[in-house]
Amino acid sequence: MKKFTIGSDNVMKKNITCLLLVTIIISIFCLSITVSSSKTINVKDYIKDKFPSIFSFYLSSLQDLDSYEKEFIGSLQKLLKEEQEYYAKEIYKNGFSPELLKSMKEGKTFTTEKLFEQENKGKKDSEYAYEVYNQAQIFIDKKEYKKALPYLEIAIKTDISSLKARAYFNIGFCYDKLKTYSKAIEAYIQVIHIYPDYAIAYCNLGFAYDQLGFHEDAREAYIQAIRINPDYAEAHYYLGLDYIIFGFRIFAIEAYKQAIRINPDYAEAHYSLGVAYLLIKDRNSALNEYKILKELDIDSANKLFDLIY
Repeated sequence: MKKFTIGSDNVMKKNITCLLLVTIIISIFCLSITVSSSKTINVKDYIKDKFPSIFSFYLSSLQDLDSYEKEFIGSLQKLLKEEQEYYAKEIYKNGFSPELLKSMKEGKTFTTEKLFEQENKGKKDSEYAYEVYNQAQIFIDKKEYKKALPYLEIAIKTDISSLKARAYFNIGFCYDKLKTYSKAIEAYIQVIHIYPDYAIAYCNLGFAYDQLGFHEDAREAYIQAIRINPDYAEAHYYLGLDYIIFGFRIFAIEAYKQAIRINPDYAEAHYSLGVAYLLIKDRNSALNEYKILKELDIDSANKLFDLIY
């Protein structure tokens, strides 16, 4: 009888223990569901008054938002109206994916040739080209160069030579600003193929060559710019900088003087001329440049003064 009682107690204890474990597991499971549910929010509540009604209709297909979808909505608010419409339609047609969020952050999806495949297919290609070029210009004016580039890549496909040249030029300009000089060089060369007498393209090409250390190519580009426009002060100035690199100090002095002849208030040219005079031991001429520079740019004047004395 005693053995039976002890066995029954052990069985009962085991049953109670199992029951407690099951209860704990169920509680944890329910808690996880509750926590998980707390991380989502209904899309209609989340986007209320944030977008035009038609965009809200497209986005409502998301239903309950998780953290990635909330991030998507937050990023979508920062975009232009045309881009918002594109991504909202993508959600409606294909649903949300992390890849779509990544594409939005990188500015890839909207700024592809799908831009041409939207409602206004009846427009002429030339109208599209001008439209995307103007959109790129908006980004450039805001110094958002990466965002401008995909639009410009579309614009260069036009058959309108003047627009194609401008688009290539702005591609070069954007890559200059992004310090991607090899791509800037490619773009400026394309501009010159279209308009061989485009002095600014030659000067910018020379600048990009200089940044990569191709000073001989840069010198030739500046010379071409001056051949086209003899009164191009910046081309004379940058040519002078290259002459200093080559050790041609007298040529550099003449280039700087030409830049100053064209633009007497060209502070950088006065400073560089003063430095060039010091390199040939002409301290008095350097001091004259210092006196002029004091009226134009006191910081540059002080730098030159320190070199003189």
